[in-house]
Amino acid sequence: MIPKTFPNKFQQQALQSIKRFILMLTGVRGGKGLWEEEPVLTSKGYVPIKDIKVGDILFDRNGKKTRVTDIFNRGLQPCYSVEFNDGKKIIADSEHLWVIIDPHRRGEKVIKTEELYTKYNCYWNKKGTKATIPVTKPIDFGEKKLPIDPYILGVLLGDGSITNSCSLSIGDKEIIEEIEKRLPGGFKVTQKGKFDFSIVESVRRHNRFGYPENRITEELKKLGLFGKKSGDKFVPKEYLLSGIKQRLELIRGMMDTDGYVCKNKDIIFYTISEKMAKNFQFLIESLGGKTRISSKNPIFRYNGIKRFGQKCYIVRIILKR
Repeated sequence: MIPKTFPNKFQQQALQSIKRFILMLTGVRGGKGLWEEEPVLTSKGYVPIKDIKVGDILFDRNGKKTRVTDIFNRGLQPCYSVEFNDGKKIIADSEHLWVIIDPHRRGEKVIKTEELYTKYNCYWNKKGTKATIPVTKPIDFGEKKLPIDPYILGVLLGDGSITNSCSLSIGDKEIIEEIEKRLPGGFKVTQKGKFDFSIVESVRRHNRFGYPENRITEELKKLGLFGKKSGDKFVPKEYLLSGIKQRLELIRGMMDTDGYVCKNKDIIFYTISEKMAKNFQFLIESLGGKTRISSKNPIFRYNGIKRFGQKCYIVRIILKR
C-alpha cells in the first residue's frame, strides 16, 4: 500500500489536532501509537484499541498470533491521518512505527509517522520518494469446526434461497457437482426445474410437531441466516474468523455464484447486501488482499418506462499486476 497524508491549510487543524492516544506493545516489542478509537484486529474480531487489554491476542504482519504485553495511555498527542491507495485511513501519532519499503534502498526500514509525513508524503511530494507499506500475510485465526461446509455456505449466500427452504438457482452443473461432493452423508441435491435445485435429506425426518426437518436449514437458523432475503444476507462471524483454507473455500463459493472477471482481468464480487459486501471485503483483506467497494443503482426500461433497480454493491479485488 502507498500512503499519503494531507497537510493542506484547510485540513491542518483536523489532521494535526490533539487527540488521546494509546501506545500498545506486542510480543515483538513494537510501539503502536494509535488514536484510542482506531479498530484493531483481535482473535475475536475488530475492537477499538482503547478496549485492548494485556494478554489479548492480536496478529503480526505475518498473520501469526502475538500477545499484548504492555499498554500505556499516552494522553493527548499530535496526530496524522494517513490514507492508503485503496482508500483506507488510519489515525496515528507522530511516533507510531511503520515498516516501509523504500524503493531507493531496495529493502525494508522502520520509520515514525513524522518521517513518513516529511519525507514520503505523496500528497505534495509527487515527484519524490514514495514509500510502500506491505500488506499483511494471510491472518491465521486457526481452523474452526464449522456446521456447514464453507464452499456450500458461500454458494447459498450467492445463489441460494434460504427464506423458507434450502434451494438454489444455478445454471452451472459444475457447482452442483461440487456441492454434492461436499454434502455430509444422508444429503442429496434434487432438481426441480431447469436451473432450480434443492438440498434435501435422503431420508425425510420430522420434528416432534410432525413438520419435516433438514439439518442444514437447522444450522442456518442457528447462524441467523435462515429466512434472510438477498439484501439481508451476511457472513456469520465464525466463518469470518475461520481458518485460512476455510475462508478461501467460502470465497470460492461466493465467487462461483456472484463473482465476475472483467475483460481487463479485474475481479469483482456483486451483492445487494451492504453487510455482505463488507464481510467479503474483510475476507479478502484477511488473506492479504486489497479491495474497493462502490455501489450503483441499475437503470432499465420496462414497457418503455425507465425504472431503477435495487442498489448493488461492487467489491473490486485489487491484485498486484
